[in-house]
Amino acid sequence: MNYLRILVLLLLISVPVTAQDVYERTPDQSTEERAKTLTRMYDNELGITDDLQGVFEQTVLEYLLKRQEVMEMDLPAEEKISLLQALSEKETGEMGNILTLPQLRYYSDLKKEYQPVVIQTKQE
Repeated sequence: MNYLRILVLLLLISVPVTAQDVYERTPDQSTEERAKTLTRMYDNELGITDDLQGVFEQTVLEYLLKRQEVMEMDLPAEEKISLLQALSEKETGEMGNILTLPQLRYYSDLKKEYQPVVIQTKQE
């Protein structure tokens, strides 16, 4: 099972993120709106420059889609959380290419509030 988790994780994080290449999965309107909302929330706190807002929003959108894929996987909750934590760390690393160091530090703190790594389980 660990082998499968590692393989899935490698596949998810090895997809390159570029401005021209939207993640293979087409986002629905609510996911796009969520990316826009998160970008506005972060921008209000971080003061992201106008020329980087598009790249920031695209990165947020890409990782929202990746999170959705993990949530749809038929895996135990613990494995999903592990994959989501790895994705979150990868996303933060990519934000390091967009934000200044002080912004990145603040982003990391804000992210815990804005995008916590949790999964909701169905109550029976």
